[in-house]
Amino acid sequence: MENDKDFTPEDSLKLISQVITDTRRNFHHIGFFLLLWGWVSVIILIVNFFVLRYPHLLEQRNLSVWTVWFPIAFAFAVSFLYLRRKNQTKRVKNQLTRIIRALWLVTFLVLLLNIVIAKKTGTNPASVTLTIIGLSVFMTGYIIKFLPLMLGATLFGISSIVTMSMPGDYQLLVESLAITLGYLVPGYMLKYSKK
Repeated sequence: MENDKDFTPEDSLKLISQVITDTRRNFHHIGFFLLLWGWVSVIILIVNFFVLRYPHLLEQRNLSVWTVWFPIAFAFAVSFLYLRRKNQTKRVKNQLTRIIRALWLVTFLVLLLNIVIAKKTGTNPASVTLTIIGLSVFMTGYIIKFLPLMLGATLFGISSIVTMSMPGDYQLLVESLAITLGYLVPGYMLKYSKK
């Protein structure tokens, strides 16, 4: 108990700062996931834009499997292998690391639910999708104190508003632009920032 009395407010601030720094180091590789999922998403969105613009392509082949589900399955497999390799090197885990992982798992599940609901109701999921991703990007940036992610999240919010007044196929282009500027650019910055 004597040690607790020696723990000053300055020590508390140093400890909190150290936890944030450790989390940032632990999640330095989040840049890898931002890049992987960002590029997969951009490719899916652009390919689907062209499929909507040229519907005869869809009549010739069942492109939905190849333009959406195959890239997602590929990204999941790569993510799983990457995490497995990283877990073998056993980085230090703390509560903030667990929060970020849980945040993105829930984000993915909510995005899937959003897509299913949009398909059933015949609506376009773009605005809600951009809002959900923007929230998760902002929270990740906030937790690891990485301003480019927080700024990127504002682009998702602006894009969400813009897509409300656009035709469905062009919403795909706005989404791909938002992901490029709000997800990929901060992803590259995070991946290549000083450790």
